[in-house]
Amino acid sequence: MKTAVAILVIALLLALAMYAVVTMVRRRRDAGAPWRMVEDSDGEAISVFAARPGQERLLIGYIPFAAQDFDSRLYELRAQGREKLLALNEGRRGSLRA
Repeated sequence: MKTAVAILVIALLLALAMYAVVTMVRRRRDAGAPWRMVEDSDGEAISVFAARPGQERLLIGYIPFAAQDFDSRLYELRAQGREKLLALNEGRRGSLRA
């Protein structure tokens, strides 16, 4: 009986240790992930965000589908988004060098 309890306690400790290691590896991987552009629609407008795992999305802008010049405004918004992503990712690389 005592042996079974000891084996159970050891198994639980190993499971907790494995969980901690997996969580740490995921956080490190996500911290090194680059920012990327994500588009989301609510049915009335399209929103463009900068997204990175483990962090809140940053709104770059949005355009209603009913806008007269929707296509050109979306093109400009995507271009602005690419510029912001370059700046965000460059800052990330700079902080890793320090």
